[in-house]
Amino acid sequence: MEGVESTAPQTSGSNIASSSSQTIISQTVVENESSLNTSMHAPSTAEQTVANKVPSGQIKSKQQEWTVIEKPKQFPLFFPIAILPGQNPTEKKNHAYRQISDVSGLKSYVIATMKGIKVVKATYETEEQAVKVTQREIVKNNPTRFGKLDGISQSQDNQSQYELRIWDVPLDIEKDLFEQYLHTVGKVVSIKFNLKQLYYEVVVVFADKALEQRFKTEWVLRFCKNIFRVFPSSLTREERNHRFKYVLKLANLPAGTCASDLIPIANETNAKAIFLPKNKFSKNYEKERFAWFYFDSEQGLLNVKDKKFSYNNKGLSFVEKNAITCHICGSPYHRLRG
Repeated sequence: MEGVESTAPQTSGSNIASSSSQTIISQTVVENESSLNTSMHAPSTAEQTVANKVPSGQIKSKQQEWTVIEKPKQFPLFFPIAILPGQNPTEKKNHAYRQISDVSGLKSYVIATMKGIKVVKATYETEEQAVKVTQREIVKNNPTRFGKLDGISQSQDNQSQYELRIWDVPLDIEKDLFEQYLHTVGKVVSIKFNLKQLYYEVVVVFADKALEQRFKTEWVLRFCKNIFRVFPSSLTREERNHRFKYVLKLANLPAGTCASDLIPIANETNAKAIFLPKNKFSKNYEKERFAWFYFDSEQGLLNVKDKKFSYNNKGLSFVEKNAITCHICGSPYHRLRG
């Protein structure tokens, strides 16, 4: 209409051109970036050529092919050097070598210290070679052979050390004091307390066998007011069983009696051992009112079976080892006091 001026905004040609130009540039940049990314991750022409010629399965298999070289097995054998003849370690070592030198496969041959034991250590390539060596006599008229470390350790220990098992040790014993006492008995290597029902079994290893003869004839060890039965590990089964064969029960003991109180009776009867057990029904870890006496022979048992003794105004008498006595006062004449 004439005389009316339009107020609506009009887009100029230059603005339209500018907007179109920016859109075209943005699209170009995106396309270029996309092309660049594609070219960076795309395989090269050479790689594509190789990939086309070699199947993918063969490429993977070549990457996974490894030749595993296993560490060769070794078969070490040991012989205690103390047994070997010779004035020094070199002479001892050479003596043992002369007995096994014709066996092939020896990888190393040295003197070593294993678990505190000085040994000759011979290492072989195969088990068959090692077995041959274990069959060789190394020292004339000596059964010791080259062997595994455990066997050599046990053999050496048996030759030099002495093990004693101590029974009837009460749980309330002063361990420190008892251990000090054991060191006065002999040169101690180790002490171990094993729990056995109401008592400890104490395993003591001494450094030498100086005590062996003593405890072949002595069946007990005395400590303060206690008397403990002892069993050397060197005893045969027959010798061990013999110590339980001839037993009598001394009944009607006064309350509070200790094993050491019965020593005069043990001396009078030639008993080899005494055991005054704990009452397994007692809440206060009290002792029974009887004691078992152990003898070396049937005649020794028969000689004292009818003997009677008086101690602390109580009459004591022997009964069969399995005879039932009063569990309150220990009398053999009744089972329960009324």
